[in-house]
Amino acid sequence: MSADSLHSSPPFIPGPALYQQLAILNGLLILGLSDKKSESQQIQHLSLDQQQHITLFRGSSQSRFGMAFRFHRQDVEQIEGLTLEGGRGHLLLHTRPGAIQSLTFMPGATAASDTGYNGGTRNSVDLLVPAKRLEQAEAALIRIFRMAGSTWYPDLPPHWRGD
Repeated sequence: MSADSLHSSPPFIPGPALYQQLAILNGLLILGLSDKKSESQQIQHLSLDQQQHITLFRGSSQSRFGMAFRFHRQDVEQIEGLTLEGGRGHLLLHTRPGAIQSLTFMPGATAASDTGYNGGTRNSVDLLVPAKRLEQAEAALIRIFRMAGSTWYPDLPPHWRGD
């Protein structure tokens, strides 16, 4: 067995517990937009693929306009929860500079276009949740990161870090 294979982390395989936490977080994301006074339903959804890329989609159900923010889980450096007036909670994910790729989807367009946020100016995304559920959303997000084997969180047990 080579030295490289001894130190490589096991492949990431999402399991039922991770999907449960994603469902909890996405339920809170739906609630975070449900009080908006709009004719079209606003949508936000977070996903994590097997390569550990996080995608946050935000858009409108009627116009089919939307934006997707995509970045790798290991690029997240900080999670910050803020409560603003009006009962809205903001869960900010701060990343390394330039880590977030942003795509825009327009009505009638057949493909998404890069919006140019990848030039190092965009380094955070904002998840909207009800203010009274902010701690619950933050806990779900941290659990998702732990289950995915994140190394940035200081209190992770070795088996969650892949050591």
